[in-house]
Amino acid sequence: MKKLELQRHLKVYCIGRKHANIVILRNFKNMPVKQNHHRYVPLTLKIILVIAATLAASIHLGGGCGHKSSRLPYVNPSTGTGTGGDYGQYVDGTDKWFLDFDISALEEGMNTAEITDENSDYIRAKIIENLENLFADVKVSFSTKAPDNGSTPSTGAQAVYSDLGNNPYNTISIRNGGPAEPAAGRGFWDSTNSNDNLENLSGDSVYTGDQMGVFVDVLTDVYINSLTAGYGADEFAEQLSYVIAHEIGHSLGLLHNDTIMNIMHEGRPMDPLIDYTFTPEDIAFLISFMPGPGRE
Repeated sequence: MKKLELQRHLKVYCIGRKHANIVILRNFKNMPVKQNHHRYVPLTLKIILVIAATLAASIHLGGGCGHKSSRLPYVNPSTGTGTGGDYGQYVDGTDKWFLDFDISALEEGMNTAEITDENSDYIRAKIIENLENLFADVKVSFSTKAPDNGSTPSTGAQAVYSDLGNNPYNTISIRNGGPAEPAAGRGFWDSTNSNDNLENLSGDSVYTGDQMGVFVDVLTDVYINSLTAGYGADEFAEQLSYVIAHEIGHSLGLLHNDTIMNIMHEGRPMDPLIDYTFTPEDIAFLISFMPGPGRE
């Protein structure tokens, strides 16, 4: 795995089927920034089956279903971009997240994974619904359309809300990383414990040059070699949702947590029998300060 020479230190975790590098550095304003990137590493089918059988038997029975949200994605094809409509709805007084989908990358991944029961519109709407359920009770909202008259940090950067214009929002891109990209997702960690910063997880990091966001092609490569292959559109959308939620979790201040079935687990197996959630402690932590200053 490529090692980066950075200001402070580098930790490399090799757990199960995922590698996660955590890089701590400082940005131009000397604010602490932690950049996280994650790589799923396929094992042999024999090992995968052993891990899956053990987890399914000992964990799935324990419940772990997340809170369910009453919010549902809305569809407004008349204002849609690309091949489909816009999904999700921003809520005043929440931390707003724009999910910037590269629809061609999503459709390419669906084709590779042989997802034929639904189209890319369904996947995007389902991801919004999944995120709303995963972050239920937390003051955060999601949409596949950027807010009108809003302002987001520069590509690949963090910014304090007061440095942005009206209606500040975060951005996370869902796209391909390319053949040289080792990570399924990469994002910043907000260490303020108050969500002072907003993030733009797209393009290349202005701090390290690494790609930011969630990478459909990397995740798809894992999907087609995992127990989730063949489960259809809902499972494909769920696995993408977990990676998106993990990176957003870092941006809101969550660190890795090795509690089994936790979205923030650094070694999460891709298993269709496991419903991953945030721990009650992580949800309580987010509720304690969300949405953060300047969100109106």
